[in-house]
Amino acid sequence: MISLLDTGDVMDKNKRFYDRNPDLSSAVETLMCFPPEFQSVLAEGIALVAEKECKANELLQQFKSLGTQKVLALYKSKNKARSYDDNPNVHKVMNYLMVLSEENRQFMAKNILGLFSHVQEYLQTCKTYEQESSLEGVQNVSNTYANQGDKATRQLLSGMKQDFIQKLEQRETISGGGGDMKVTGEWN
Repeated sequence: MISLLDTGDVMDKNKRFYDRNPDLSSAVETLMCFPPEFQSVLAEGIALVAEKECKANELLQQFKSLGTQKVLALYKSKNKARSYDDNPNVHKVMNYLMVLSEENRQFMAKNILGLFSHVQEYLQTCKTYEQESSLEGVQNVSNTYANQGDKATRQLLSGMKQDFIQKLEQRETISGGGGDMKVTGEWN
């Protein structure tokens, strides 16, 4: 018989692995809010960080030492039973995150949220300077973050902002009074 005092342990056992860490849960939930094509691009960058910094690909190859819960979860992932398993890149990242130690999960959560912060800045900069955001732009931010880190990504975003400002200044301006219109500016 289970008493009310024991339900916490049962609930913890039934939680998804990433829900046990608030930062990781936030990172995963945020990833799932992006459109599928953005999820895929972002997951590529996240996987690269996990491989480079946490040796996640090597851990995934060592099934026998993972324990029964992780092996069962990996089996379920192969059956595509989870909502995020339809996207191969997100599927890979989730499996990487699952096999990591708690310390490495916390490290990855911090990096994932850092990457998302830069992507949000990119999208906001596009909106502010009336530029079209693109999958390529998000991929550029993601790849820069994964390969070169936070500082290089901030420099990339600063350069993008300067380019956007320059493009905005070069747009034609229209002014007129009455029936006459005067168009000035440079045509690209």
